[in-house]
Amino acid sequence: MAKLKAQVAVPLAVLAALALVIALPLMRARPTPPAQPPANTGVVVLGMTGVPWELVGADTPNLLQFAQQAGVGNLVVKTFLTTTCPDGGWLTLNTGVRTASTDQQTACALTPPRVSGRQIVAEQWTQWQQLNAENGYQPQFGIFSRTLADAGKSTAAVGARAALALADADGTMSGQYREVKVGQSPATTAAALAAAYREVADADLVLVDLGAAFANSELPANTGLNAAFSGPSDIASLHERVKELDTNLGAVLANIDSSKAVLVASMADADEQTARLQYLALRDGSYPGMLYTASTRQAGLGQITDLQPTILGLLGLPEIPGTTGAPLWVESGISDSSASAEQRIAALTDTAARALYTRPAVGPFYIGFTVLAAVFISWAAMMRLRRPTTEISARTKLIGVTAAAVVVSLPAASFLANLVPWWRTAAPVPIFLALCALIALLLAALALVIGRQGGAPAAVIAAITAATIAIDAIYGSRLHSISVLGDQPQSGGRFYGISNAPFVIFALAMLLLTVYALKIVRQRGNIVAIVTLLAMAAIAIIVDGSPAIGADFGGPPPLIVGFAVLGLCLLGRRFTARFGALVAVAAGGVALLIAFLDWLRPAHVRTHLGMFFQSLIDGEAARVVARKATQLFTAVPWPVWIVALVVLIAVLFWWRLRAPRYGLSLRPSTDLGLGAVAGVVLVLTAFVINDSGLVIPFIGVVFGIPLWITAYWYQQISAPDVATQSNNSSAAN
Repeated sequence: MAKLKAQVAVPLAVLAALALVIALPLMRARPTPPAQPPANTGVVVLGMTGVPWELVGADTPNLLQFAQQAGVGNLVVKTFLTTTCPDGGWLTLNTGVRTASTDQQTACALTPPRVSGRQIVAEQWTQWQQLNAENGYQPQFGIFSRTLADAGKSTAAVGARAALALADADGTMSGQYREVKVGQSPATTAAALAAAYREVADADLVLVDLGAAFANSELPANTGLNAAFSGPSDIASLHERVKELDTNLGAVLANIDSSKAVLVASMADADEQTARLQYLALRDGSYPGMLYTASTRQAGLGQITDLQPTILGLLGLPEIPGTTGAPLWVESGISDSSASAEQRIAALTDTAARALYTRPAVGPFYIGFTVLAAVFISWAAMMRLRRPTTEISARTKLIGVTAAAVVVSLPAASFLANLVPWWRTAAPVPIFLALCALIALLLAALALVIGRQGGAPAAVIAAITAATIAIDAIYGSRLHSISVLGDQPQSGGRFYGISNAPFVIFALAMLLLTVYALKIVRQRGNIVAIVTLLAMAAIAIIVDGSPAIGADFGGPPPLIVGFAVLGLCLLGRRFTARFGALVAVAAGGVALLIAFLDWLRPAHVRTHLGMFFQSLIDGEAARVVARKATQLFTAVPWPVWIVALVVLIAVLFWWRLRAPRYGLSLRPSTDLGLGAVAGVVLVLTAFVINDSGLVIPFIGVVFGIPLWITAYWYQQISAPDVATQSNNSSAAN
């Protein structure tokens, strides 16, 4: 009777889950830009360097007061290196795409560039062009000023770095230019900035460089690897310099007509050690609130590439094709419109702190996760090679299952830990790691307790993991967007949806759940099994690939391939070249269909999926694919690729010569074995078509292998060996 109930309940539960992943995103509130943008007589951009929200307070009254009157947010200033130099922020405004101003071996320029007349010194301009010659975004220097000139908009720049944003292709600044000497007393500088602004205030667009708060550190610049371990730098020493920038801001603001839109942005980092989210505020005549942009889909978070389309929109001009940002607007529907300015600033500061302390937790978490997984996999391999699996005692298997359950619970624990404000504690990183360990232990215990009822603790862990990632994605990726396995916003990676590492975890968890579901329903006939398989595949594809949820362009194709292989194996059919070609066409077709449907949506909700479809129309898709391919092979150093290739060849060679001695086969006969084959195919497909280097196969190993061992060993514990049953029967006779 219990088995019959399960055979009915499982298909119904799968169909209910499918209905939920379709319906829940439709019930979420959607951000909408104002139907009629506020009328402004012009736009003033006040840029600076090195001002995060943590340095804004009562002793910076102008920054604080402006934020109380404006839409506010954190600004991601990421270009290419771990941190962004002052010149790089202004050059990115010039091109509308990430643009480098220095390389890893060259320190940031602390003094503004030299401008002779209206010409950026040729030597510097040429160096920047050469530095970006192989930039995958192919920045077009001067496209911003050319667009403004073609539209008949007058422009002006105050300060040499502001001139960078309005320079044309050969480094000649368009519009009016006023130079303000550096190195003067704070009061003199503030007065000079105000006077210079008054001289050009009649221009449609005025850019003003308020100065830079930048630490001249003797330490080398952090690489991405170092940043994953090292704590944030101390910028308290910059407080006095920020107060000077605040004085400069107040002096200029006092001269700006209230009919003009004003954008204040900290456009680069405060040092070369730590990437921080920066100050961003926009006063355009709308109500104060949180800023929103389609490029991040997170309230109160924008990118430096969003500044150019925002300025153009305020001037009544369309975005420039080929740029990567999206306009910012004040969105009261996403954030709490009744929140005070102090509450909004506190929320932004808290978000920045969470991002700041998540970054140095990445390295320790990955090392801990990897070591635990490696120790367990090595122990399980030695146990398996010493004797057949059937000869390993049930007690040993149970110990192994318990250990593996803790390991495979760590990914879900790393997301769930973000429900607790660990970043506000005195020792954020150790507290976070301890919290992950505690949650993983609790999840493993829960899985073992519940799993004993159905003989499948691995299925419980897979369900918790998949549900955690899916529900979070459905409700805006709040846990994923700042996480050790997802992304940190200051790294400029994925701001919404499901990124590559969580995708692998989610996909393998869904595959294992499908194996268990099919094992239960297959006795009801092939039709029920096929419907269940298709429904599970649809859930995975919708959650991962839907623009409203996972927005993962590289996820649906591997999912289609993996579930197709699983269905083929479980139905006992042979793999043929024709089947492979059909699956490949279906995978590519579904990905393009999702991108097309996203492209049909309004621009303010369109994701990078729709943008890719637009690049197909514009003939730019090949450039995008080439950039992704370059990222795939440059994501890790080439020696690592060589080591990985040698290890792969050695494993295949060993498997070919020695595996038969241990009863290991490339043609498994169990459902779990067939699911493992589908998982390997899925991971390899995802590795080939995505741009994260070895991250995907790495996660596939450290999460997938312990998960399957947990399932396989507990299945043997709960189901006595057939030979043992036979021997007991003989003894009884």
